[in-house]
Amino acid sequence: MKKISLSLAALGFLTNLYSSEYSVELFSGFVKNAKEDMVIHRSSGDSIVMNDVEFETHPQTVPYYYGLRISKWYDDDTAWELEHVHQKLYIDNPEQYDAGLTNWEVTDGYNFFMLNKAWLKKESNIIYRFGGGFIISHPDVTLDGERLHGEGNGAVVWGTGYHLSGFVLQTSVQKRFDINKDWFFGTELKASYSKAYIEVPHGGVFVQNRALHLDFGFGYKF
Repeated sequence: MKKISLSLAALGFLTNLYSSEYSVELFSGFVKNAKEDMVIHRSSGDSIVMNDVEFETHPQTVPYYYGLRISKWYDDDTAWELEHVHQKLYIDNPEQYDAGLTNWEVTDGYNFFMLNKAWLKKESNIIYRFGGGFIISHPDVTLDGERLHGEGNGAVVWGTGYHLSGFVLQTSVQKRFDINKDWFFGTELKASYSKAYIEVPHGGVFVQNRALHLDFGFGYKF
């Protein structure tokens, strides 16, 4: 009897697996980052305070801002998703903060890797999602004339200089427009909150990033 129950459970799992629908999406867009306070902590014990720092994403500057999402849909119109967002954090004209900082680019990237739960409203083709995960960052920072940077690539996480840095939470609403039975176009409004420890020469800083993302891209269902 136990073997029969296990067999039925396995059959149910496989049936559910193969009756699911998958989708993959590639998107880009625009980002508005909130102003944040930063405190650079030196290993010597000194601290540098920077108030109302303006982060920029510059989404169309290489390496580009982009996202990739893979979704596994179930019969109840819910999905589990894996999502990667290549967020970037520039500080334009960092000299204005009088902190000895002459370059700040976390652009190879400030990478979000997230697990989402999504809900589809079929009558409107609108998707609501909530998720969270971790951040892998790659800073290029010059402080007091000394640069901290490692080799790497903005599209794929490889090379030196990448660090598991912190956590991210997100929520979003997306409108899908079906092109045909397989392809679709999507527009999405996303809010993200993240906090990470970014290395700087002889120290580091906890960076908070609150951002609104307006994304658009194409997806394929299979």
